[in-house]
Amino acid sequence: GLLIDAARQEGWLEAVDPRVIKALLLNGANKLVGWHKGAPGNADDAESPLDFQQGAGLVDAFASWTQFLAGVYDPVDQQGNTAWDLATFTQDGAIEKRYVLPEPIAAGQQIKGTLCWHRAYADDPRYTARPLDVLYLELWSVDDNGNFIAILDESISNKDNLQHIYYTSPIDQHVGLVVRWMTPHQTGPKPLKAGLAFTAEQVNWGGDLIPGDINADGIVDTADVLLFVTAMAGNQSDATNPTAEPILIDRWADLDGNGQVEQDDLLVLMQHWEQASPWRSTDKAQTTESASLE
Repeated sequence: GLLIDAARQEGWLEAVDPRVIKALLLNGANKLVGWHKGAPGNADDAESPLDFQQGAGLVDAFASWTQFLAGVYDPVDQQGNTAWDLATFTQDGAIEKRYVLPEPIAAGQQIKGTLCWHRAYADDPRYTARPLDVLYLELWSVDDNGNFIAILDESISNKDNLQHIYYTSPIDQHVGLVVRWMTPHQTGPKPLKAGLAFTAEQVNWGGDLIPGDINADGIVDTADVLLFVTAMAGNQSDATNPTAEPILIDRWADLDGNGQVEQDDLLVLMQHWEQASPWRSTDKAQTTESASLE
């Protein structure tokens, strides 16, 4: 409601489009501890736009509003590395659109991009779903002249009507986004519209959960070590059965975010040993301590 009201006040009627609103909401969300695309490993990152537990993250209305106020993408006079767009694709050759971020990205800086479009349904009483239009979202390195050089990251899911990129740049560089309509001939002559939001300026807030607090009870203690051992055992058993579903706690036990539960994660846990979150009450701490002693 805040975004729609702001769009009307600014006179940006195209921003009232639900595809743009959804893209802004998802792109403004904060990644909390343990966020990782798809399964714990990296094999499905390109095909899984979001985290299976957190989705795009924790909604941050102020961040989405700030990204909205940055304005619609302008290839000639773009101010800053944040913008949104309602892109239109047609079969006459307009099946790709490129966006260059005007300012260089610093090493260690995150780039977020979110693409949303409608799933089509037939005009029958049962609203039968039509074949899914597929759009891909890619992140590229760009030279000083605006030429796209090499692909850095991609979201190429064929299962949903959204794509999402969350990339940490290892070096200082210029980057750009590419949106591709992969199925231009399956929906007839009707144009396809998609909402896009991107930013490299939002500082991600990781929440107040301490790394190592696997059970999220507000303190890093022996209960977290036991859960970590359980996650390690689950990883070992999965090695003999690659198709097995990862246990739920694996995501939280991957403390260094490399997609694996291993000894390095235990070192992270020990670095935060007995640290407590500010919201943890004294009564709760005493109750947990008594339970541990028992």
